[in-house]
Amino acid sequence: MKFSKKDQLIRLKKLYELSMELSGDPMDIFVKVARMIGEIMDVKVVCLSEIRGNDLYFLSVYVQGEIHINAGCCPLEITPCATVEESKDIRMYQNVIALFPRADFLKVHNAFSYCGFPSLGHSGKVVAVTCLLDDRPHEFSIEDQELLRIFGQRVGLEIERKRMDEERKEDGTRRELERGLLRRALDGLFVYVALMDRSGRVVEANRSPLDAAGIRREDYIGTQFGDSRAWAYDPAVQACVKTAVFRAQQGETVRYDAPLSMAKGIVTIDFSIAPLFDGQGRITHLVACGVDITERKKTEDALRCSEERLELAMMGAELGWWDWDIHSGAAAFSERWANMLGYAREEIQPTFEAWERLVHPDDLPNVKRAVIDNLDAKKPFFEIEYRILSKNNEWKWTLGRGKVVTCTTDGKPMRVTGIDMDISSRKDLEERLRQRQEELYYAQRLTAAGELTAIVAHELNQPLGAISNFVGGALLRFREQLSDTPALVDVLERVLQLSQRATTVIRGIRALVRKQQGKRELVSLGEVAEDVLNTLRTELNRKQIKVCVDMPATLPPLWCERIHLQQMLLNLILNALQAMDSPECSQRTLMISAKLTGNNKLEFTVSDTGPGIAPEIAARLFEPFVSTKSDGIGLGLSICRTIAEAYGGEISARTMTRQGTAFDVILPIDPGEENHGH
Repeated sequence: MKFSKKDQLIRLKKLYELSMELSGDPMDIFVKVARMIGEIMDVKVVCLSEIRGNDLYFLSVYVQGEIHINAGCCPLEITPCATVEESKDIRMYQNVIALFPRADFLKVHNAFSYCGFPSLGHSGKVVAVTCLLDDRPHEFSIEDQELLRIFGQRVGLEIERKRMDEERKEDGTRRELERGLLRRALDGLFVYVALMDRSGRVVEANRSPLDAAGIRREDYIGTQFGDSRAWAYDPAVQACVKTAVFRAQQGETVRYDAPLSMAKGIVTIDFSIAPLFDGQGRITHLVACGVDITERKKTEDALRCSEERLELAMMGAELGWWDWDIHSGAAAFSERWANMLGYAREEIQPTFEAWERLVHPDDLPNVKRAVIDNLDAKKPFFEIEYRILSKNNEWKWTLGRGKVVTCTTDGKPMRVTGIDMDISSRKDLEERLRQRQEELYYAQRLTAAGELTAIVAHELNQPLGAISNFVGGALLRFREQLSDTPALVDVLERVLQLSQRATTVIRGIRALVRKQQGKRELVSLGEVAEDVLNTLRTELNRKQIKVCVDMPATLPPLWCERIHLQQMLLNLILNALQAMDSPECSQRTLMISAKLTGNNKLEFTVSDTGPGIAPEIAARLFEPFVSTKSDGIGLGLSICRTIAEAYGGEISARTMTRQGTAFDVILPIDPGEENHGH
């Protein structure tokens, strides 16, 4: 449409006059804009519409001089305005009804031409579309379109302002509703709530606690928090409350329990007082909130007393309790339970896995099986002895008893509780009794063997004497006949020597059985060692054992019984031979050495190159019936210790630096003149 210069001036003047009126409520502005566009653009219909979701709402409709507000809505997608939203620019159509046959508002206004322009919000989305309709062809110049874009910007601003106003109204309505609901809720609940100004003066409070305390709300408002008679019954309580208010005024959130005087008596209130800040971080108000915890405190006190009594009873019985939540795996242990193992309770992780890691691996399967039998209702409870690791890495024996105490509605176990008792002392005693019983069995067997040996020694003594007499007599009587056969003479003399030696051994056994006091004499350690080694020479050669003897010829003799010294050396050497009697022992060396010490004592050592002594045996090496060999009786080293101590000496064992074991024996050279007469 072409306008003359005069018509353009008239349009600009009218646009200026109308723009001066664009103020006030957004809806009023929409009415003015629709009228202004209709008159300036000389069209019959102007529809100013807001886009809400998928719909188009007609806020202001200009129809040939008349204005209609909130004139309904229609789906956006069936209108040409949808193309304006999509392109975010002006769209124009001729014969528009034929193009958009479903848009009823086009038919109502008998529209032929259409021109729509968008209004954008602050986010860049199209929030409104204003369309110009006419029942005849209508052209819009470049100047017209620029003018419509200006209107579009203003409409967009007013749509944003309208939405903000609506949101504020909705927020205000919602806050009023919430405030009313909150007041009614607080007034109906016994929850003490008070709002104070910066100085601590009460400006608002709920009603129920005040009614319970016999205080009128209108009398309470305006007083200093903590000054009412509900607090003033106890000056100490009142001072505590005022201190809390002071700390809140400094920016702290304070929580405390305080007794409050009510009509039903003194109740305990769990109070908290906190500051409220404005946007600049300044304290504007204080808020106090309290809950009656009187019954809870009574229950907690009763429970604490019950737990203390239970703990004392368990301490007296030396019991520790535990509690296991099966679903979560969490576990609780009493202080006594932790102390039994040398821990403080906080050092034990409160989990089932933490307990599981402490149980001895050999015992864990049996413990789990016992617990599972109870969980599966196969047994009403479980009781089992097992080992558990203490803080100092020692295994303690424990007697555990427990049962399922809580189940789900469908009968599945939820919680197991039980007690443990330290039975390590009882187990140690049982072990010692077992060892003593075994020693007694050995002693009985050895006693029987000793009695049998005594009988055999008695019976053999006479025939051995007869053999010696017959052989000796034969050598004397048939000397001339035997002179021609010197080999036979050697055999008979050898038989005589062996029979005499056997007789000496039998006499020693009989003397030992009769416990007769032997005869002490000055005995050379070197000679005794040589005799013992000669006796064992065949065995030493057979086992390919190298013998090293280091004994100075100047060593003084010992005042003792020769047989005792022989027995001690024989036991130590035999022990060394047996230690080296293994295939992995490649270097086999027996070493015997002796020397004088500075305190008039003689020390001799018997050492080997065997595998050494196991740590679990070393501590009990000289006890009776303790042996390093599977077939050993365990009396040899015990006899050596008995002999050494009988002479005022001592014996000890040590591990060699490279390989093997050394036994050191220290004996006094002269145990005393009082013994010389024996």
